[in-house]
Amino acid sequence: MDSDIESICKSCSICHAAKVRRQKLQADFDAQAPQAYAKPRQHYGIDFYGVQGGEILVIVDLFTRETILEWLSSRKQEIVVDMIMRRIVFER
Repeated sequence: MDSDIESICKSCSICHAAKVRRQKLQADFDAQAPQAYAKPRQHYGIDFYGVQGGEILVIVDLFTRETILEWLSSRKQEIVVDMIMRRIVFER
């Protein structure tokens, strides 16, 4: 059974692609990289999480991992910019 599982996994293109991706995600710390000099409230990761009837704007401080969640009625540019300006630029 072990050999069957191994042969199936080795022949699966999805498993092979996932393995390659996982290997590339592992990287050594680079002290010269711009992220090594980051301080709190300098770099943010921003993404959307779709829910029924709207969107959740997810904002993460990449240094402290502080997370801000805001519900938006849509992804319209004006709404998103207003929320980012209020929650990141003016409050922080």
